[in-house]
Amino acid sequence: MHRHYEEQRRCTHLMCTVQISLCGTTQNVELMLDTGSAVSIIPMSLCTQYFLNATLVKAKVNLVSYGGHAISVMGCIEAEIMYGERRATAELFFVNTGTAVLGRDLFAALELQLLDGRIVTLSCRTINSADVGTNPEKLGCAQGFAHLVKVRADVKPVQQKLRRLPFAVRDAVSQELKRLIQQDVIEPIESSEWVTPVVVTQKKRWKHTTLRGLVRTK
Repeated sequence: MHRHYEEQRRCTHLMCTVQISLCGTTQNVELMLDTGSAVSIIPMSLCTQYFLNATLVKAKVNLVSYGGHAISVMGCIEAEIMYGERRATAELFFVNTGTAVLGRDLFAALELQLLDGRIVTLSCRTINSADVGTNPEKLGCAQGFAHLVKVRADVKPVQQKLRRLPFAVRDAVSQELKRLIQQDVIEPIESSEWVTPVVVTQKKRWKHTTLRGLVRTK
């Protein structure tokens, strides 16, 4: 009966194996992820089995179960926890019986993530201009990505009537178009089934002329 319960528990809960270093002893311990638990919990059976020399201190908080029942806490202790290349120090709460639980505290300390029903570690770092080879005068580029405009198959291309630009902004628009071409934002083409006029706006605190396309399907 107990074996059947353990197999069922493994199938219905997310489990992960961490290394717990405590009092000079390092041991692999399987924990069950419980995002409803604020702390990480270890049953006393594992403490007596692997960490006999551990000296527990009195817990400063009271723990209650999901149903509101008080949980008997035997004590707590700080330990070093490792999962893959991640390492963190966390407070473990030891209880009489139950399942070893990976709580939100340790989940956050190890910087773990849930992805497609699995517990994974995601590499995160700050990206600066040196990483992508950009400078304030040049735009960055997303490599290996092609943006596709989704158009319904039943929509017919529209060619809107072009608008004449005022002489006062023609030079600015020309310079802006050249700048966008140089930075690979746009590229010239011979013709297109879709034609839309350019709407020009100028802002006092912005050194470039802003160009927008007036897009309509009717």
